Amino acid sequence: MPLGMRAEDALTKLVAVWPSAALQHRLLAVSFAAAPEDDVLHSNLAGFVCITAVDMERQTLTILSPQPRPLPNTVLLLSDLQYMDNH
Repeated sequence: MPLGMRAEDALTKLVAVWPSAALQHRLLAVSFAAAPEDDVLHSNLAGFVCITAVDMERQTLTILSPQPRPLPNTVLLLSDLQYMDNH
């Protein structure tokens, strides 16, 4: 561990993320957790979706999903992965 870093600083933490253009092409995990207050980090995942567009005026996300609507829950986990289609 780096000098001055505490053990709790290295733990995975949940933070709210608001829609922004930086989310476009990012992959999100769809959690089976019923609410963010649930034990999200230990809940199973339903799968993954990709954000294809962000509408800042309406604060909505357009996603690419392998499943038809609706998503099982509203808890989405943001990853560092991006998907860029070449076509």
